[in-house]
Amino acid sequence: VAPPTLLPPSLVGWPVEVSHDLDAVLPTLDVAYLLRMQQERMTEHLVPSLREYTARFGLTLRRVDALRPDAIVVRHSSAGVPWQIAQWLDGRVSVVNAGDGWHEHPTQALLDSYTIREERGSLDGLHIGIIGDVKHSRVARSDVLAYTALGATVTLVAPPTLLPPSLAGWPVTVSHDIDAVLPTLDVAYLLRMQQERMTEHLVPSLREYTARFGLTLRRVDALRPDALVMHPGPMNRGVEISAEVADLPRSVIIDQVRNGVATRMAVLYLLLGQGVDKVLGADDVTLPELQEVVG
Repeated sequence: VAPPTLLPPSLVGWPVEVSHDLDAVLPTLDVAYLLRMQQERMTEHLVPSLREYTARFGLTLRRVDALRPDAIVVRHSSAGVPWQIAQWLDGRVSVVNAGDGWHEHPTQALLDSYTIREERGSLDGLHIGIIGDVKHSRVARSDVLAYTALGATVTLVAPPTLLPPSLAGWPVTVSHDIDAVLPTLDVAYLLRMQQERMTEHLVPSLREYTARFGLTLRRVDALRPDALVMHPGPMNRGVEISAEVADLPRSVIIDQVRNGVATRMAVLYLLLGQGVDKVLGADDVTLPELQEVVG
């Protein structure tokens, strides 16, 4: 379902039907799968205007709501969109934030915390370094909240240009010297350079960034023997982390990927009301929001 300009030039061999009328198709669907406007890949105007397309967003949401979904998973380039959708739907539907702009990525923080607990038993008392492009990272913001809530100490390691303009209220310390911080860490959490979100040159070159802030094979030896190496992916091998370090036994990056499936399944299981009391036990439910679900 799309305007003709947003369909491939040829659909020969595609086992599909095509419609240009969303209203006619919606009542017949079991699943409505929405795709974003990928402007970064467009070289010409394919819809009348972005304003017109954006104006239809609320209408599209009402159409999806007409399908009576139990949950909506939202990833959007603009901060706050999942919250806005939840407001529009007035709490009738569970809205899961799958990443909104530079703001937050809550399920990534959940799976990261679970991965650390799986390896170390607890986050309480651990020292976690988040290293790299913090300024443009929604993962960093959610991880800081999760790690500190679970008792860890967090240090942000980055050049000043890759830190947020203000860190007021962030429960973190800051360092611009990775070599000084590495020996103190229990977890080294690397972030990639998010060049697609940059509108200016924030480092002299990728080579210099790697030389000063990359976790190289030489630097990784400074970590404690039981320290973990993590990365939310996708990795820029050879920039923020060397290929050899990413494949070391202490690297739990693949475990993060695997745990992401279980964590997000658990989020949906709890939000869709499939019996929180059966998961935790009726007497173990202490969070007010969970008590409300259990009744």
